Amino acid sequence: MPFSPSWFYPHWLGRRARNLIPHVCPNPCETATATLPQDVRIYAIGNIHGMSDLITQLFEQICDDAERTSQHQRIIIVLCGDYIDHGQDSAGVLSFLSKMKSPRLELVALRGNHEDLLQRFMDEPSRYGTRWMESGGVQTLESYGLALPSGSPESYIKVRAALWRWMPMSHVHFLMELKNNFTIGD
Repeated sequence: MPFSPSWFYPHWLGRRARNLIPHVCPNPCETATATLPQDVRIYAIGNIHGMSDLITQLFEQICDDAERTSQHQRIIIVLCGDYIDHGQDSAGVLSFLSKMKSPRLELVALRGNHEDLLQRFMDEPSRYGTRWMESGGVQTLESYGLALPSGSPESYIKVRAALWRWMPMSHVHFLMELKNNFTIGD
């Protein structure tokens, strides 16, 4: 699959188009209590931020819990985004999550603001480089073993090119397939 600077454009277009539609939120006092379908258990995990050791431990605990539950129970892990930045092993987190396969566990990976900022950087490095570096991009680049940009527009373009070369395809596919939302039950 050839890479291009606009690798996430289709996702942005869909997201931007949905944002043009005004949302009407019901008054929580006037709605019924939400319920899950029978035999469904959900774990929601947010703000992993490059902490591969902690996400590995958490998944081990979830797998142990899944073994203790009924064989017919459907278990869904909803990852609420922010897999990268700040922590020291964003590359390790993406490796772990992109390889996560289990017959008992369904994985739903949502897009967080840090993944969105990475995508913007990949499309427009000169424009979003400083913002991404200040938001934890430094640690993400370090986790891939890349040199940090000097802050000039040209350095951000060079770093983006290096990230394209070093980021495994499994990480790219994981990031490209992130969902913007997830609904289950009522």
